Amino acid sequence: MKDYGYYESLPYHAVVVRSVTPDGEVFWRASLREIAGLSASGATEDEALMELRDRFEHYILWRLDLGLDIPEPE
Repeated sequence: MKDYGYYESLPYHAVVVRSVTPDGEVFWRASLREIAGLSASGATEDEALMELRDRFEHYILWRLDLGLDIPEPE
């Protein structure tokens, strides 16, 4: 049976983008190519990635709990 550890070990592809608000504030947005809608942001690239890891864990555990399919990297 696939558990959180299984999904955590897969090579998901993180995409990190630097953005600037209209008033000049810089922030970073991180997402996973394989999981539409799962993203996070932070003041630094590291903060965005740490938040993404946290959201990924909650997403995987939620889907496992409900018995729903979970996208995997190709």
